[in-house]
Amino acid sequence: MALAPRAPYPSFGNVSLNTPQNAAWLSAIYFAKSKIFIQTPDLNAAPVITALLEAVKRGVEVSIVLCLGYNDLGEMLPTQGGHNEWVVGHMIKQLNKEERKRFKIYWYVGRDMMKPVHAAKHFRTCHIKLMIVDERIGIQGSGNQDTQSWFHSQEINIVIDSEEVCKQWMEQLVANQNSLLYGQGTEVDGIWRDPQGNQVSGYWF
Repeated sequence: MALAPRAPYPSFGNVSLNTPQNAAWLSAIYFAKSKIFIQTPDLNAAPVITALLEAVKRGVEVSIVLCLGYNDLGEMLPTQGGHNEWVVGHMIKQLNKEERKRFKIYWYVGRDMMKPVHAAKHFRTCHIKLMIVDERIGIQGSGNQDTQSWFHSQEINIVIDSEEVCKQWMEQLVANQNSLLYGQGTEVDGIWRDPQGNQVSGYWF
């Protein structure tokens, strides 16, 4: 086990990747051979977006669980990177039809629910920050996959190399939410829709 922290950097304009946290995340993604699983409230940091798209293009299956509408207003501020729905749509547009089959987006669904709930409802949100690569490299802690955590906030995470522990983490995650069962977005734009084609209320578009 190793620690992967980052020191705070409150000023605008920081783009340095030279922190243990960022190095751990990028290394795990770059060396992934078959699968990457991520659950995070927000996804908009440019380096992780680029790295994940490159992973998909080289044949890695990428599955991401996000919170629908989480902190949308904050993530839409200048330099922050955009809200989850926009980022997902932007990423999918850069993938061809075959690549999109390896890029799986899920929206958080509570254990007692059968569909996502927009964060604007203040009813169901999730704050898990987890990355598991090839079912054996696990990174978990306080860091989100957003611009704030990548470049500004003080964070602390642990890195493990253990198939057994990663399996236990995934088992507990699946047992305590229905995201992978009911929350998958479409390959076309990543948006969740019910069988009638209806979106969850609260979308910006």
